[in-house]
Amino acid sequence: MRARVEFGLGALFIVTASAATAAAQSVPGRTPAVPPSTSVRAGIKSNTAGTHVEKKDDGAPVEKATKAPARLPWRGTGLSWDHSATTSLVGIGRDVQSVAHEQYVQTFSAALSYFVIDQEKWSVALGVSPSFSVEVTNSGDTTTRNEPWLNDLPVSAVYRRKLYVNEEKELYTGMSLNGTVILPASPASYSAGTFLTTSPRLAVFQTVPIFGQSAKHFQSVTIGASVRWDHRFGKADIAVNEDLNMPRMDARGSTFLSDALSFNRFADNSLRQGVFVFLSEDIVGTTLQFFGSMGLNQNFLPNLPDSACDVQLQTGCADVKTQGTFTQYGYGFAGGFTWFPTAELGLYLNYANGGGQLGPNGERRSVFYNPNAQFSVGLALGVDAIFEALTGPRRKDPFFLVAKNDEKKRLDKKLPSAF
Repeated sequence: MRARVEFGLGALFIVTASAATAAAQSVPGRTPAVPPSTSVRAGIKSNTAGTHVEKKDDGAPVEKATKAPARLPWRGTGLSWDHSATTSLVGIGRDVQSVAHEQYVQTFSAALSYFVIDQEKWSVALGVSPSFSVEVTNSGDTTTRNEPWLNDLPVSAVYRRKLYVNEEKELYTGMSLNGTVILPASPASYSAGTFLTTSPRLAVFQTVPIFGQSAKHFQSVTIGASVRWDHRFGKADIAVNEDLNMPRMDARGSTFLSDALSFNRFADNSLRQGVFVFLSEDIVGTTLQFFGSMGLNQNFLPNLPDSACDVQLQTGCADVKTQGTFTQYGYGFAGGFTWFPTAELGLYLNYANGGGQLGPNGERRSVFYNPNAQFSVGLALGVDAIFEALTGPRRKDPFFLVAKNDEKKRLDKKLPSAF
């Protein structure tokens, strides 16, 4: 089994992880040629899974092996239905004093992709991932029960390239350079004065053999590293809304009208680094895939504005510009499984934890768990796989992570009635 992740791994960890989905592989079958009808004239060709069936003058069928049709330029397009819940909500983890953070959220999302350049060694694809969520619980993050909201909209241009390939040693090196702009579609972003966020990302990954292609299992594994830089453009360094005129009192006791929703500063710039591992196994004609990742992040807060008196105290002015640090640190962990019973449908189970290094009690948090850690389960639907099955031979692998324009693998059988 050749490693099938190729250049799509860059999409695995931007989103979410909204949770990664991956390629499935089914056992190829073979359908015997049906004897032609007497009304069919000699020379008529029919295309079934990359094989032309031609008729000689004597009517005997002759098979000719041909390459499968070119892959869709919009491969990688799919839909997902995600169910996420905090660990404490499902009774896992230590008890906490407040349950305001506990959530069960359903998210419906689409991944739309189109390859504008698709060469053997490199490609350029455009992508957009709209989504909306509904909170089923009644946490403090929403105004009403079952409140729906749009999520921020990432728009991407992705350059993928093969860096090194050695078929004999079963080595493959690739990279993905992702230029992403995040539009503030969510109420939490546009209501706080965010204009947009630029988010360039780079991922480099290496596929190495474990037991090799001759082995039945654990043939190869993919490891990689990623880096991401976010820069926010907004009205102010804090959350503001021009429709808000809240009377507030300054340090001298004077009242003024303020449009500030919160005085916590946004991080104008954020840097994230991560490492990941990806493994795919064929099991009884289906594919089970595993991923794991760990990451660090640094949030760089803006400097305080120049002022003759930062904080007015009864004993005088306090200078806070030189106190402490304006950089916040955090880390996270994610892992999960994806199972594709068919090339069109995937089922996944993921776990993710992330947050600051220090908790509210001042103690260092674990990289693997805090009260906001979440489980997520869901369905992933390959729209591209369904389209190909309806319009031609059925393929073996979905394109959620496969972005390679090689000969397409398909099955010599019709699409099941479920699709």
